[in-house]
Amino acid sequence: MGRKVISIFLFFLARTFNSFAQGDDFGVWVDAAVGKKIASTEIMLLNEFYTCNNSHSIDRVSIGVGASRHLFTFLSLGAGYLLMNKNTEGDYELRHRFYSTANMEWKVRNFSFSFRERFQLTKYPPHEQEKSRVLNHWRNRMRIKYDLLLLKIKPAIGVETFVPLNQSTHMQMDEIRYNLSAFYQLNSFSELEFYVLLAKTSAVDQHIIGLAYQLKF
Repeated sequence: MGRKVISIFLFFLARTFNSFAQGDDFGVWVDAAVGKKIASTEIMLLNEFYTCNNSHSIDRVSIGVGASRHLFTFLSLGAGYLLMNKNTEGDYELRHRFYSTANMEWKVRNFSFSFRERFQLTKYPPHEQEKSRVLNHWRNRMRIKYDLLLLKIKPAIGVETFVPLNQSTHMQMDEIRYNLSAFYQLNSFSELEFYVLLAKTSAVDQHIIGLAYQLKF
């Protein structure tokens, strides 16, 4: 079973980068999170570093804080804030993002299924005569993870949709992300995730290689 999962993982990895076309963009995403667990509540410090323009420019640098609480073994609720320094055509602007999440997860043998709902509010700074504006999105993410016990690796595949809530658009979604990951437990406190991601928007398709590190104590 483990070999079949690895074969499927490699197949989707190849498909993700074979779909790269002229006009598409490539970037590298690095995420780091440090968390402290107190009873059933977890508090996290968040950091993000993203590149764009075929990784020649910094797309975004973010810092933030988040918290989540398990209500049941399969359900947790959370909220957070990000301060983002975002690249806008060579210039940078500070954006504020607030979000709330509901995450459900359950296991069936070596498989783990998760479904995350997120509402996010992003406040943009004013431009010249324009006032600051706020964009709201409803994000839906589904992920399937498989535990390769002997290798301590958990390959995963997921998809996430972005639905605008307060924008006048003819599209029901303005972004969809396909994600392929491999989680590795470094020790009882920390985990490393390597992932590839294809983000499809109306403007451009982004091909991403990412690395995420999480430390919990």
